[in-house]
Amino acid sequence: MIALTPSSSILTSTIEPSTNNYRSNYTMKNIFTILSALLKGQLKGHTGQWAEDVVVRKLFLRSKKQGIYVDLGAHHPFTHSNTAWLWFKGWRGINVDANRHSITLFNKSRPNDTNLNLAIIPSSQYTGGTRAVDLYLPDEESCETGDHGITATASVDSDIASERNFQKTEKVDAIDVLTLFKQHHLTEIDYLNIDVEGLDFQILQDIDYNSVKIHAISVEDYCSSIHAAVESETTKYLQQHGYDLVSRVGPTSIFALRESDRLIRNIYNLI
Repeated sequence: MIALTPSSSILTSTIEPSTNNYRSNYTMKNIFTILSALLKGQLKGHTGQWAEDVVVRKLFLRSKKQGIYVDLGAHHPFTHSNTAWLWFKGWRGINVDANRHSITLFNKSRPNDTNLNLAIIPSSQYTGGTRAVDLYLPDEESCETGDHGITATASVDSDIASERNFQKTEKVDAIDVLTLFKQHHLTEIDYLNIDVEGLDFQILQDIDYNSVKIHAISVEDYCSSIHAAVESETTKYLQQHGYDLVSRVGPTSIFALRESDRLIRNIYNLI
């Protein structure tokens, strides 16, 4: 198992999945957070927008009790979250979102995670250090927002913003995925979720799969049919890097590392 240790001022907590301290971390504050989420209807049979978390939980059902996740475009600690149930079961990880309101809520509800108010941008656009980019937001009058003004449609992609007629902008610090992984000494990730509003495939292409072992990946890949998803550039690219498409839920494709064959057996109830 690996340990994440603080390497910069933006790292807010330490993740040590190899220890047995997870259960002791459930203070009364954690319990009240969970109860509050249940009362609000934010923790139900599934928390993912399209129930992606049900598939992910099944992948790791018998093979992983405490693991590490990285959620790029995390949005909300419970609502539409693909990692909420993993967190509830004792996993810990890194949540990244460009919306500062999202990270404020993560810091309040999931303080044992590392929660970063950053935009994830392609490596071709990242020049190193701290770089501020424009986050394009919908007008408040034309978009429903969740807790604390959170909207799931904000994007740093100017083309997406133009298509959606987003006029409102605010500055946010940006980083590429390679730098993020290096800063936090990530060499192994159990589950990676990518939902970065239009930049998903570019982010996948930026990952150095030789330097970090990722056991399962979920990524938005808008396709018109199952057949189109099987033949998409995302699927073909990940197949080249040793992954199999194991599930398709809404617009989300879920992949498991081929050498982690136990995960694939889990999903098909072969164990």
